[in-house]
Amino acid sequence: MKYGCGTTIDNYSILQALGFDYIELPGNQISQMTDEEFDALKTILENCSVKCCGFNAALTPDIVITGEGHDLEKAKAYAELLCKRGSQLHISAIGIGSPKSRKFQEGDDLEKAWKETEAFMTMFADVAAPYGIIVMYESLNHTESAFGLRIREGADLVKKINRPNLKIVFDIYHMAMEQEDIQELEYALPYVHHIHIAERVGAERRYPSDALYDYYKKLLTPVIRSGYQGAICTEAFDGDVREGAERSIHLLKKIVAEIEQEG
Repeated sequence: MKYGCGTTIDNYSILQALGFDYIELPGNQISQMTDEEFDALKTILENCSVKCCGFNAALTPDIVITGEGHDLEKAKAYAELLCKRGSQLHISAIGIGSPKSRKFQEGDDLEKAWKETEAFMTMFADVAAPYGIIVMYESLNHTESAFGLRIREGADLVKKINRPNLKIVFDIYHMAMEQEDIQELEYALPYVHHIHIAERVGAERRYPSDALYDYYKKLLTPVIRSGYQGAICTEAFDGDVREGAERSIHLLKKIVAEIEQEG
């Protein structure tokens, strides 16, 4: 198993010191960098041990998956830029959750929203394919979006589009927030390419802790036993990065070791 952390390049030295395999960088920031800023980032990754596995937070809010402002030509130009830069960093995947790009409100046309989402994800996968990059749809939770909250929906979307480089992100944080049954995860397993993990503490999204140890183990068990070969990446937006990242990598390694030992 490989372990990663979704964070900015400013925290790179922390991940390196803690023994992470990967950093997962925010695609929306990568897309906004000047060429000089991007070249500096590329130099860091080329000369150090922790590699970039991919991009999370892929989209800027003006690149719309569904709803007002949905513009596939504009989105395609953005996808080309992001995939081109991703290929220069040798990433393998781009995750698309991006709640601010889902301009969907309660009462909107749900069928239309899914058709727009299907068109968006198809386009993005087709742009990414020549670069050897996998595109991953990510289901969210009700605190972030009113649309696309179930992991089964993501699996069905990927199955329908049927592109070899289109998969899903299994996000433990979102699944916990939506209180989804493990059967929903088992349904989606054939399409899972990447795992995110975080923990709700009050109104904050923190690094995982022992408080949900049994829950994390319960969800990770079927994934690991399915032969999953991807990475587990923390994706926390709150809390101290150094303390949280150190705690989470030890926690995840312990859980994975237990699951593997139990067969």
